[in-house]
Amino acid sequence: KLKFPDIIRAERQCQVQFRLSAWIADYPDGDNFMQLWYGPHTHENNASCYQDPEWDRLYEQTLTLPDSPRRDALYHRLARRLELYGVTKVSTAALRNVLSQPWVLGYRTHPILPSVWNYLDVEERNDRTP
Repeated sequence: KLKFPDIIRAERQCQVQFRLSAWIADYPDGDNFMQLWYGPHTHENNASCYQDPEWDRLYEQTLTLPDSPRRDALYHRLARRLELYGVTKVSTAALRNVLSQPWVLGYRTHPILPSVWNYLDVEERNDRTP
């Protein structure tokens, strides 16, 4: 059995045929995901080692465009190429369970960030028992 650091090392050296991996939409933009399959990012964050000159050409066009219907159309074309060539299977986890204490202030579910702890505060009280 490989240990996690060995799996990451093998992945970056393009020696892994298949593996499950998670990616969090930490900012709401298509580039957050599409940069994962950009050919020049191989051995960095292109863990699939995907190489497709046409895909790279389309992706490079998105880098110069503002958020717009034209850029969205390019992202749809890029996503379709990933499906067509079976590069990846993108899926989602729609449910999150969170347990919070009453003295935790400011908790709200964020639309894309699964971790909101850095936005919270704790009510100051001395009579709480641990």
